[in-house]
Amino acid sequence: MLGDNTAIATFWIHPAVTTTALALPAPLWRRLVSFGYDGLLYLALLMAVYVLATPFVAALVARDAGTPLHNFAVLNACGFLIGAGFFGWFWTHGGQTLGMRVWRLRVRRLDGGPLRWPIAVIRFAAGLGPILLGLWLGKAFGASAYGAMLLGYLPCLLSSRGQAFNDLVAGTEVIELPKVG
Repeated sequence: MLGDNTAIATFWIHPAVTTTALALPAPLWRRLVSFGYDGLLYLALLMAVYVLATPFVAALVARDAGTPLHNFAVLNACGFLIGAGFFGWFWTHGGQTLGMRVWRLRVRRLDGGPLRWPIAVIRFAAGLGPILLGLWLGKAFGASAYGAMLLGYLPCLLSSRGQAFNDLVAGTEVIELPKVG
């Protein structure tokens, strides 16, 4: 009974959600523009943390100056934690990142409820998969292969709820909020 998303999601609204369960799926172009905004914010945060963390990681982790791979692994883990914390905090506190607020988008569970931390981390990790694949393909096969980073959004064109790959994995959806005023 709870697995039937259409029957429950159309009538039941979680008390913490201020939009109706009948909201429209977010258009793909809005999601991509919002992703661009949030990606720039994440990169700025990541650069700031890396500038501050690199000397500590180098002093505490590196075994010698000839093996920077120890630093690389630790800094990648740090980047994942920063991203999961950055996006997870916004998604669990109102369902909107800064880019999503600008473009009137909100992420929520399929039942209309807000995301919790485990779902937010799963959504972030699943969203990284196509991006990392695209970066690897771009490096291996040239600049034209960088477009593979957008493969995670291909399901948006096929899903009735406009769900991207990470939404399908996490059981979430992104909706477009109505204009206020």
